[in-house]
Amino acid sequence: METNCVRQTIINSASTLFYKNGYNNTQISEILETSGVSKSTLYDHFNTKEEICIAHLQHRNDEFSKQVMAYTSQAPQGKDRIMAVFHYLELFYKMEDFNGCWSIKVFSEVPMANELIKSEVISQKNGFIDYIEMLLIENIKVDNLEDHKILAQKIYMLLEGAVAQSNLHKKEWPITLAKEMCYTLFD
Repeated sequence: METNCVRQTIINSASTLFYKNGYNNTQISEILETSGVSKSTLYDHFNTKEEICIAHLQHRNDEFSKQVMAYTSQAPQGKDRIMAVFHYLELFYKMEDFNGCWSIKVFSEVPMANELIKSEVISQKNGFIDYIEMLLIENIKVDNLEDHKILAQKIYMLLEGAVAQSNLHKKEWPITLAKEMCYTLFD
């Protein structure tokens, strides 16, 4: 196997385990077993479980970002394009292995002193807010740019709350209600 292929196999295996079982409940031995690589091969690519976790977070975020951007770009411009993020969340919820937000799951498991993982999660969340703000700038007219920032933060809160509560209740209604609430932000 090529080096990049082996690395990606490890990331895919770890990512599945971290998302399903949690970061703390996943052992290196499980990653080795599911990836089919040897311990020495794993450590050729990653020095620590923490490094594997960072790769997992980046992998999941990259995949989610590509998918949500592709999905929203198909929606008509204007409010529909912003609302497409909620429609995508409905699809995300219906995925076979939906277990909430991968980064919030990890964030809640690691100690506050773990700056590396915590800063990666915060960076990803700030990137999502920036993406929402970009959608707003491109699709909604407001009096000043600060209004876009505040509106992006409100929409982000609705989205994040919807994912968390859909995971908690194992129902889609939080996403549906958040979507309805978002419509009221444009009145």
